[in-house]
Amino acid sequence: MGIARLRSLLVIALGALALSACNSTTQSAPLAGVPSASIEVPLTSVGCTTTDTCLALGASSATSGPTTLGEDRSAHGTWHPVRVPAAASARLDELACARTACLAGGAQLSGDLLWRYRSATHAVTVLDPPPGGQGVRALACASDTACVLVDVTSVVGAARLSWTSDAGATWTRPVAIPWSAHLTVTGVACRSLTCVVVATSGTHVRLEETSDAGLTWTPLAVSAQWRTMNDLHCWHSSCVALVSGETSSLVRSRDFAATWTALALSSRTRAIACVHPTRCVAVGQSASGAGMVTTITERRVHDLALVYAPSALFDTACGTSECAAIGASTLVALAP
Repeated sequence: MGIARLRSLLVIALGALALSACNSTTQSAPLAGVPSASIEVPLTSVGCTTTDTCLALGASSATSGPTTLGEDRSAHGTWHPVRVPAAASARLDELACARTACLAGGAQLSGDLLWRYRSATHAVTVLDPPPGGQGVRALACASDTACVLVDVTSVVGAARLSWTSDAGATWTRPVAIPWSAHLTVTGVACRSLTCVVVATSGTHVRLEETSDAGLTWTPLAVSAQWRTMNDLHCWHSSCVALVSGETSSLVRSRDFAATWTALALSSRTRAIACVHPTRCVAVGQSASGAGMVTTITERRVHDLALVYAPSALFDTACGTSECAAIGASTLVALAP
């Protein structure tokens, strides 16, 4: 069965479910997932602009046939294919969006992979990354033109920090992050000239801050129980992140990552995103192996009914009022 045909049947089925829900006082309409445009290329990352356009990208390790995939969705709209550059043996790991544009980063045979997406044209173009990189590990954008990038030069080498003020057309000379050697960088966030970078060894988390463009670093306190920290997002002084240890937790900071409070989540949570520090979405895998979506308001956690999410959801992103989540071949949109 073709993807378009399957999507049409899902729309009809979900319409019937919604009508049933309208006639019921005990059941609300379920959240609808839809299949991605291709099962040959798995989705790997998703991002949303502050104008609520969301972009999902995928990459395959294949050296022939389809190697990359893109779909986007305007606010309150439906998903549509986006033409993306071909890249053999590519990996797409990061998406950072601002008002109307996103940067996508990963790795390819030649080193760093870096793309720019513009929601006005639905176009994805190739950018020249900082020279010498072997893979983009983290991205963050304060605006459509001002972004920060963390990449690596070898498997065990220290990561590097670079900035752009012209939408990725040019980058500052990379500055090494010496304390990150032998660790995996999992996030970066900045406010003005101050940035925090988080990395993990798989058994502990290290979080450090720089206020002089990476010349010096100051360690920030983290729990000894944390093994990983992912999905770090900050708005001015407020930050959120997903941490894992013996359990998974959404952690929040009101002082730009200096101190944290934790809210326990399901151990099956894979990713979090927020429209506001107190209004978030968590995604993962249910006990049956299907996709799971949870909304979080302040300290209230609510699991949503989800139709068509045959496997785990592993990435999510939010704009100002809408969010999106992806599995390997599934797209979900919601307003938390």
